[in-house]
Amino acid sequence: MNAPVVDWLLSSLARRLYASLDLGLLTLLEAPPDQYELFVDRHLADPVRGLTYVLGLAVAERPAPPPEPLRGVVTWSERFVGAAHGLADFRAMRPDELRRAAGEFGQAWLELRQCLEDLAAALGVEPAFTRALGDDRERGYRDRVRRLFDDLEAERTGPA
Repeated sequence: MNAPVVDWLLSSLARRLYASLDLGLLTLLEAPPDQYELFVDRHLADPVRGLTYVLGLAVAERPAPPPEPLRGVVTWSERFVGAAHGLADFRAMRPDELRRAAGEFGQAWLELRQCLEDLAAALGVEPAFTRALGDDRERGYRDRVRRLFDDLEAERTGPA
């Protein structure tokens, strides 16, 4: 296993998570649903699936069996992609549907993010993405995930 390659793969997956809250939410709010779906496919789904596959190959080079957190990365990356797609028609959702969709996205985002850290620890790799981001920015992203329903509901219903 090549530690710098694994670090790059983990960091690339993390960047897709952060992009989903930056450019992804901007696209969700500003573009028609079909353009958001295209964004999810091109910038989240395809890259996340490809990176996850290559990460699995890189980890498989180890003499030991793949660590359990790799399964979490695979599982939660798919749930993350599905949850991102699930937000496309948020303007047409009832509040309970939007709460569920935002909750699924938030849970998948947080779980995948944790799985990336867990896998790095299991492999003995210090991930560059945690050093580069910093604690304050990381907290900001996590806060945005937790506020997602409120933010989308406010956008959906317009000014009070």
